[in-house]
Amino acid sequence: MPPQPKSQDLIDAFTKNIEKIPIKVVIHTDSETIIGEFHSRPNLRLIDEIINGDQYLAITNADVYEKTSKAHLRTKFLVLNREKVVMIIPWEEIERKGE
Repeated sequence: MPPQPKSQDLIDAFTKNIEKIPIKVVIHTDSETIIGEFHSRPNLRLIDEIINGDQYLAITNADVYEKTSKAHLRTKFLVLNREKVVMIIPWEEIERKGE
């Protein structure tokens, strides 16, 4: 069996030669909640990246929570079909009540 690429190799394949900054986000799909980093070009708003960007979103350092089973997994890299996104919230925009 050939050796599997390392996570960093996969990340580099998607971001090679394109400057991007990580934005911590909470993403809701129909069946999962994902907390991770979406990588955006510095001169674009998050909404512009989502609407006008690639079909698939590269998310790094992600925690994935299934809504039905409460299962939790952590991964350094995942690819998400943007059509599956119900809601995406920048972490810094979340108001935490009672803190």
